[in-house]
Amino acid sequence: MDIKLRRYFEATVRTMALTAIVAVAGLGSPTTTQAAIALAVVPDANFDTEANDNNSIPFGSASFCQDGIRYQQLYTGAQIGGPMISDMAFRLDAIEGPVGPVTLNDVTVTLSSTLHTQSTMSRTFADNIGPDAQVVYNGDLVVDMGVSDPGPNPFDLVIPFDAPFAFDGSQANLLVDITILGCPTGTPFAFDAALESDDVMRIWSPDKDNEEAIEQEGVVNGDPIGLVTQFTVFSDPVVYVPYSMGAGGNWTILGHNGEGFLFEPTENGTLVIFWFTYDALGNQMWLIGVKDAYDFTYEPETGAESFTVDMYITSGPVFGPDYDPADYEENFAGTVTFHLGSCQEGEGLGSVDYDLGFGLGSGNYAIQKLYDIYKNDCTP
Repeated sequence: MDIKLRRYFEATVRTMALTAIVAVAGLGSPTTTQAAIALAVVPDANFDTEANDNNSIPFGSASFCQDGIRYQQLYTGAQIGGPMISDMAFRLDAIEGPVGPVTLNDVTVTLSSTLHTQSTMSRTFADNIGPDAQVVYNGDLVVDMGVSDPGPNPFDLVIPFDAPFAFDGSQANLLVDITILGCPTGTPFAFDAALESDDVMRIWSPDKDNEEAIEQEGVVNGDPIGLVTQFTVFSDPVVYVPYSMGAGGNWTILGHNGEGFLFEPTENGTLVIFWFTYDALGNQMWLIGVKDAYDFTYEPETGAESFTVDMYITSGPVFGPDYDPADYEENFAGTVTFHLGSCQEGEGLGSVDYDLGFGLGSGNYAIQKLYDIYKNDCTP
């Protein structure tokens, strides 16, 4: 698979996962949610290009592990962006074959926003951690990774976050803090890594309980190497209210005093529509229809939303004490298609196409919203 196509596929899968998360979070609410999503790779120069080095720390070798391992990596925030990060992923170096499955026990991943840079990163772990530190993953981590030809390899070691991390890459850098209680086992394997990059730096200790990272000869701050990392970044979920759900209120037919529509959105996402009108003989009459408010079509040429409703007319019972429910009849009257360009009170303009029986015929009217109903939610 072409590398750029593969990246697109990975983004699509993550979009589907985020959509599911957001949908569950909003279950029962008469709105839809969408999130803009992107994949950020740091260093970004290695988005679809193999980096210039490789390294097995912290996931791939027992040789650098005595009593668990502690690992911090610093990333240039501007290359990640924001405002939310939902997972991170690593890829095997080009020298490797497939790896796994291998289970790393008791892995904890903590993210924070830090003002430290490559020139100020401390060898004291606690000094690098930002005030918004959040544990995003805690549990066993299964390493089961493949390779691709041509490379670079796919980002197959995905660490999904228990909850998204809020991050603003224009204001801070990102610190990833990893603790592994047990040492890796089996044959060592290496990850794609960038050496002497301006965008990644690491410190680490072969003992998870050490407060200080090991010192590298000739290195004052962090080690000038880091694993190439992919982040899934997305926007805050945007709540979208269709015009049909925000249309609640009275709409007049322009030029027809005493005739119009009442839209009643309900909590379960349906829209009840009443058309107060007159029959062919001039007698007062109303039609009623019920519609799923999310079953609409967007019209890109006008920016309007359109939806068609089956309308019914009722007859039978008489007013007063002689009312008999058994006399009630409901008859199909025809269809009405609404085209709504807005749902704002006093500004909402639209049109309606009708095709009705009972001698009423077909045609088109211009309509305008007169006023909202109480607690109507209209998103322009």
